[in-house]
Amino acid sequence: MWGTATGTDSSGAALTLTWEVSADGKTLIGKDGTDVVIKIEADLNTKTYDITEISPTLDIATLDIPFTVTDADGDSTSSKCYN
Repeated sequence: MWGTATGTDSSGAALTLTWEVSADGKTLIGKDGTDVVIKIEADLNTKTYDITEISPTLDIATLDIPFTVTDADGDSTSSKCYN
């Protein structure tokens, strides 16, 4: 489960991201309004993720993306992705 992302651009303006998840559940796309800002892709084989800044108009200075992972028997852990 992805939490609410907070961040700022290089001028210090706050970013408000909304999320879209790919059909396979492995890619998360963050948008500021209609502008695609960031893409996060999970690699389940290596248990890693890649973050790609996409926006041609925003220069992301900070980004905090909380998430929680829960396994089949209900154990969970929370952490954050940072850019």
